[in-house]
Amino acid sequence: MRDAILSLGSQLKDGAALAKPVEGTSSRVICCGMGGSSVAGEMLSMARDNVVVHWDWELPVTATSGDLVVCTSWSGGTAETISSYDAARAAGIPVAVITTGGELGRKAQSDGVPLTILPDTKTPPRFNTGLMIGALFTMLGMTEQLPAIDATVLESAAVTLAGDVSAKTPVFYASYPWRKIAGFFKAMVNENAKRHSWSASFPSVAHNEIMGWAGNYQSTMAPIVIRDMQELPRDRKDIEAFIAIVRSMGYTVSTIGLVGASPLEKALNAYVVALWASWHMATTAGIDAAGTKWIDEFKRLKANN
Repeated sequence: MRDAILSLGSQLKDGAALAKPVEGTSSRVICCGMGGSSVAGEMLSMARDNVVVHWDWELPVTATSGDLVVCTSWSGGTAETISSYDAARAAGIPVAVITTGGELGRKAQSDGVPLTILPDTKTPPRFNTGLMIGALFTMLGMTEQLPAIDATVLESAAVTLAGDVSAKTPVFYASYPWRKIAGFFKAMVNENAKRHSWSASFPSVAHNEIMGWAGNYQSTMAPIVIRDMQELPRDRKDIEAFIAIVRSMGYTVSTIGLVGASPLEKALNAYVVALWASWHMATTAGIDAAGTKWIDEFKRLKANN
C-alpha cells in the first residue's frame, strides 16, 4: 500500500489521460458513488459550484434533465451506484461513468454513454482516488485545475500524527468549509487502521459536542483539529476557544495544517496525509491496511437476504 500512496500524484495524470471531455453543458453535476469511489466527487465540490455528492440509492429528488449525473464505482458492481445509473437513464438525465468495468461498465458500454475505463490495480478504491479524480476532472473539462501532488513530502506530518494518536480513538474537527477533510481522516482510520474514529465541524461543535469532552477520556481519546492558514476570523475564534477549553480539561490537542495554493490542492494533500497516518497506525499495530473483511461480509449477507 505504500507504493499506492506514493503514486497518487501520478494517478491524477494517468486518470486524466484515460478520459475524454463530456460533450454538452449542465447546470449541476450530481456525483454518485460510495466509499472510496465517492472521493472524486467530494474533491470536485471543492473546485467548482453546483456539485451534489450523492451517497445513496437512485438520485436526489431534485435531479432534473439539466443535470449531469456521474456514476463512479471502482469495482463496477456497487449496487447503490448502479441504481443511480438506472434512475438517471430512466429519467432521461445525461449520465457518465467512471469504473474499472463490472456491471456498471457493461451498462455504460451498451448504452453508449460517456465512459472512462480505469485499470484495475487490485488495490482498494481508497488507494486509487487519484485515477478517479483525474478522470472526473478531464470529463468535465477541468484538467488544468489538477495540481501537482508529492506524497513523499507529506509522510512526516502523518507519522507525527499517528504517534500523537497512538492507541487512542481520534476525533477530527475542522471548520465547516473543511468538514469533508475531517470526514476523510475519519474514514481512513476506520478502513485502514480498523478502529473507530469520529469527525465533526465548527461551529456546531460548540453547540453540543464540546460537552462530551467533560467525560474522563484523556487516556482513550485524541482530539485533532484541522486548520487552514486562511481560515476566517470567526472560525479561528471558534477553534482557538475549543482548543483552550479541551486543553484545560487535560487533553492533548493535535493540529493538522492544510497545505496548498488552492482549496483542491489543500484537500488532496490532506487526503494523502490521512492515507499515510492511517497506514502507519495500521502497520504499527500489525494490521493489514488494505483488508476489508467486514465490508465484504456485509455485502455477502446483504446479497443473500
